[in-house]
Amino acid sequence: MKVPRSRYILFAIASILYGLFVIWIGAFWFLFGIVLIFDHFITRYLLKIRKLIKLPTIVTETLEWITAIVTALFAVIIIRTLFVEAYNIPTPSMEKTLLVGDYLFVSKLSYGPKIPNTPIGFPFTHNTMPLSKDKKSYSEKVQWPYNRLLGLGKVRHNDVVVFNFPEGDTIVKELPDQNYYGLIRNYGRNTIHSQYEVISRPVDKRENFVKRCIGLPGDTIELKHSSIYINGQEDVDLCLRLNVSDNNGLQKNCYYSSESKVYHHESQSQLRHVRIDRRLHAGMPRGLRGPKRTRQRDDQRSVR
Repeated sequence: MKVPRSRYILFAIASILYGLFVIWIGAFWFLFGIVLIFDHFITRYLLKIRKLIKLPTIVTETLEWITAIVTALFAVIIIRTLFVEAYNIPTPSMEKTLLVGDYLFVSKLSYGPKIPNTPIGFPFTHNTMPLSKDKKSYSEKVQWPYNRLLGLGKVRHNDVVVFNFPEGDTIVKELPDQNYYGLIRNYGRNTIHSQYEVISRPVDKRENFVKRCIGLPGDTIELKHSSIYINGQEDVDLCLRLNVSDNNGLQKNCYYSSESKVYHHESQSQLRHVRIDRRLHAGMPRGLRGPKRTRQRDDQRSVR
């Protein structure tokens, strides 16, 4: 039977698109998929074999349902991993731009999608199983090296970005909302490790943070009179929220690009006694005690 020319054209288009996709993700062994594409458009051997095998109607319908479900799940996973993913805003740190409970779709093509380090896991979850706060939803038996694909651009000033929190690599299992390194600084390593179970997480399973990037590699960041100066120029469009508590604690809504080396944080006389708030949240058990720490004045601080 002669194959229509239109099938060859469709095969060529599908092969080119598939080849470009394989080159983009860097998994060249996926090129064997072109054989399946060729069979789908040209030879159609699999379709002929399927017609020769006679199965009961109920089995055929069940296989069709399973095929449709698996295909849909695979397509959603590919889209969620490489193109677009939905996130929920859990905290009010971006309240003047994003509200708590807001849902947003984040384009992963903007800066380049990141290949998962732990590919085996429960679908559509992050690091814990549904209805659980401590049961892992992924397996660490198979781990891939860190790899970020080519994107359409780079991070720019004032971009709202989603990233894995750098300090989320280690957490206290019983206190997942607490900062592990803050606990260590305030209560000591021996105290934490003797009373709680400490676990680690791969890069792709750390908590997701939604912040605004105000500093890029090589930039100088200065804080003067509650205003932000980037490379000596005031950024009038950037809103810096400072919450100074009664005990001179400072909580600020600033995060710097993880690629940056050194930033200079300069405080003026009005902020002489203001320090970064490292107090624990209200969820810390009262029975836990650690070494007392003295306050330090931040007349000048280098942020690394």
